[in-house]
Amino acid sequence: MLRKGPFHFEGLLRVPMVWGWPGELPAGRRSDGPASAVDVAPTVLDLCDVPVPEGRVPPKRKAANEPPAWPGRSLRPQLTGEVDAVRDAVVVENDEDYLGLRVRTYVTDRYKLTVYPGEPYGELFDLREDPDELYNRWDDERYADVRRRLRPEFFERYVLSERGLPRRLCHA
Repeated sequence: MLRKGPFHFEGLLRVPMVWGWPGELPAGRRSDGPASAVDVAPTVLDLCDVPVPEGRVPPKRKAANEPPAWPGRSLRPQLTGEVDAVRDAVVVENDEDYLGLRVRTYVTDRYKLTVYPGEPYGELFDLREDPDELYNRWDDERYADVRRRLRPEFFERYVLSERGLPRRLCHA
C-alpha cells in the first residue's frame, strides 16, 4: 500500500516500535499507547540521561505556548511501565510528490481524522466501530459533532507540535 498514494490506513500507520535494553527496560512489556517516529530521538537521549540539545528556554524568558525544542516526547515512562502512554494522540504528515497531495491525519484512541489542505473533503473513521476503515464518516451527520470537536483539537496539536529549534529570534 505504500506506493498506492498518501492514504493513512491503519496498516501503514500502526506499525510496531520495538525497544530493548536488557537490565534497564522490562522484557516482554507491550503497550498500545500511541507513539511517533519523532519520539525516538528524545527517548534515546532520555534513556542515556542526556538533555535535549538547547533544552528549554529559562522560565522567565519563555513565551506562552512555546513549542518544545524537539517535537517528540520521551517514551521512557511508557517503556518502563510507569504510564500506559505519554500521549493521547498523534499527528501524521505526508507530502506526496507524485500526486502532489499534502495529507495530515490526527489519530486518537478512537478516531482518525484526515484532512487534505485546500480540499473540502476528508476522512473520519471511528476505529472502535469500524476497525477496518470501511466507512468514511466525514459527511455522516451522526458524526458531525465528532468532526467539529476533532478539527480544532487536531489543528492545535499540529501547531504545538512544531519544533522550537532553531529558536526564532524575530519575525518579519
